[in-house]
Amino acid sequence: MYSIGVDIGGTKIAACLVDEQGSCQEVKTIQSKPHHPEEMFDQVVNCIKRVVSDACVSWKDIHGIGAGVPGKVDVEKGMAVYQNNLSWSSFPIAERLRNTFQTEVWIDNDVVMAAYGEWLHANSKSNEIFVYITWSTGIACCTLYKGSVLNGRGFAGELGLSFVTSSNQRIEELASGPAISRRGRVQTGQHFSTKEWVKNYYKGDSCSIVLMDDVIKTFSKGIYTIINLLDPHKIIIGGSVITQNPFLLRSIKDSLKDLVLPEQQGTVDRLFISHLDGKAALIGAALKRNPDFRSQKK
Repeated sequence: MYSIGVDIGGTKIAACLVDEQGSCQEVKTIQSKPHHPEEMFDQVVNCIKRVVSDACVSWKDIHGIGAGVPGKVDVEKGMAVYQNNLSWSSFPIAERLRNTFQTEVWIDNDVVMAAYGEWLHANSKSNEIFVYITWSTGIACCTLYKGSVLNGRGFAGELGLSFVTSSNQRIEELASGPAISRRGRVQTGQHFSTKEWVKNYYKGDSCSIVLMDDVIKTFSKGIYTIINLLDPHKIIIGGSVITQNPFLLRSIKDSLKDLVLPEQQGTVDRLFISHLDGKAALIGAALKRNPDFRSQKK
């Protein structure tokens, strides 16, 4: 049996056929059309159809479809409530997909899906506190305890919204992928991409060092907040900013050493980068409601 995982974003949509062991058998990616609700939904449908067609599998072998959606979602109603990078508003994504494909459909926040995928592959003990942080276009986190997500009232994990300066600047405004390129442009007048700023930082460029040192300190303060609140057994960082630049982990750990108490150093030692090559959200989405896989994990 297989499940289909879908990762819906404002730039692209990815769909993946996932087996019960959590391995991606086929992945397809297409461009999003975020400015029109129906065109965006059609792209999601097209992406799912392509991955099934290219994998040459029958729908009778597919357990269901799990979709990770950015922003606020209503899991019980299957509703995409609010997404700042899409035109959906209280969009019944689960029902629409269910009617289109005549199969079981479940949804959750995209970071939650990624966290679940990371947890499944991290071999964490069932009673441990596990935290996943995404560092990409946005910054957010998700906490799992005994394999269950701590959702709160639905907006838990918005780490990027935390204030870190006296002028009420948020972590996401200062340290997200887009923030890096924007701050670099404001500070130097140079129109570099985030990728270029980080690359120049690695090469020792003085302007890039000034920029990225502050970015890393800001991001590390967010991690330290998590350490103080949860004292997690393991923290995984994913998202394009760090997975494409794994050397940043050493800089983050060095920054955290200036923040943590000696007794907290053990948590810093249990800080890792995702090794799922950007597929965490797809794997998590596909398997979040697969009872066979979950029983094997336990």
